[in-house]
Amino acid sequence: LFLNAGYNAVSQSTFTNNASAYRAVFLNAAYNTLYGSMASNPAGIAVEVNAASSTIVASTITSAGAGVPALNIVKNNTLVLDSYIQGTTAVTVWGATATVIGGSVLAATGADKQGLYVGGGSSGLSLSSSVLSAPSLGMGVFVDKDNSGILNFSTNVFRAGSQFSLFIATQTAGTKVHVTSNT
Repeated sequence: LFLNAGYNAVSQSTFTNNASAYRAVFLNAAYNTLYGSMASNPAGIAVEVNAASSTIVASTITSAGAGVPALNIVKNNTLVLDSYIQGTTAVTVWGATATVIGGSVLAATGADKQGLYVGGGSSGLSLSSSVLSAPSLGMGVFVDKDNSGILNFSTNVFRAGSQFSLFIATQTAGTKVHVTSNT
């Protein structure tokens, strides 16, 4: 599915692709919603958000592609709620602003990968009420260097077994990191 026009709602649908160069779902225009759907790409990224103000709710997103995330977020104001996401890295947020993830399961399957990876100068992120898991050399969350804004991690459950539950590298000056009530 390639959405190149805004203000669409896609629900109760299944999308599958098995090509590393293509996505099962590509949100390429603003204000699109994926609700109650399944997206899978055994060879690559299952869902890519390349447009502002996109929403993913109550959906299952899976990928087995080596070195790529199941869900790749590269634009601003993305909301992910009540979803199950599994991949080598479950979710990557790269250069995006104001990403909100809540009530979701983020499961990494790559030996040294993450449930959530944040990088590329992202600004402002909230991860709450979610469950994260990663293999023994991986991390529940890895916040790479040089992001900014308010980074909030609250009421999450980090499953035992990964090398680090939450690893935060040095951020830009003025960045505020809030870590509250995680287990």
